[in-house]
Amino acid sequence: TSAQALDSWWVEVAMKTIISFDCETDGRIPGMHSMRQLGAVAFDLYGNEQSRFIRNLQPLKGAQTDPDTMKFWSEQPKEVWLRVTKSPGPPEEVICRFFDWMAKFDKPVLFAAPVMFDGFWLRFYMETFIGQSGFLLFHRALDARSVVWALTGRYTGDWKQWVRAVTQCSVKENPTPHYALTDALEQGELLFALMKWPKSKSKK
Repeated sequence: TSAQALDSWWVEVAMKTIISFDCETDGRIPGMHSMRQLGAVAFDLYGNEQSRFIRNLQPLKGAQTDPDTMKFWSEQPKEVWLRVTKSPGPPEEVICRFFDWMAKFDKPVLFAAPVMFDGFWLRFYMETFIGQSGFLLFHRALDARSVVWALTGRYTGDWKQWVRAVTQCSVKENPTPHYALTDALEQGELLFALMKWPKSKSKK
């Protein structure tokens, strides 16, 4: 239907799925430190949720924790760190499961906030345990703040609050921040609220 017609730029990038993902870690540098949780939500190009992925990972062999990062976790409610570390799986198994989950979707594009951080971690783990990631992370990755900047011309403060203020959308605040699944869900929903915003403006 015309209401569901895709904007031309969606078609030009030849994608069919947006996968919003988030990584929780115990440090700043992959390999030296470890990813402890990986969460993702797949959306179709109309913003409809298709599937979810969430797994906790065991620390990498020989890796250490970063004192500043662990200080951050210690300042959160105890249940936050417990959610990130409960029942972890071997990292090679988790990443293979994630890769298989992504493979179900045609031409996925990854979305993160910021992609410079989360993509950095995901690429390291995929290259280490699968041996490939370039086709997903070099040319098929979107950064939240870059999209916000491109569509609104600027933003101030927290990008999520800026999107809510500009679009007046009804996307709820994440009830469990620093939990990779709900972080990925919230940022994905905000992306689609932002994508619908120029259309709503043009109709006024």
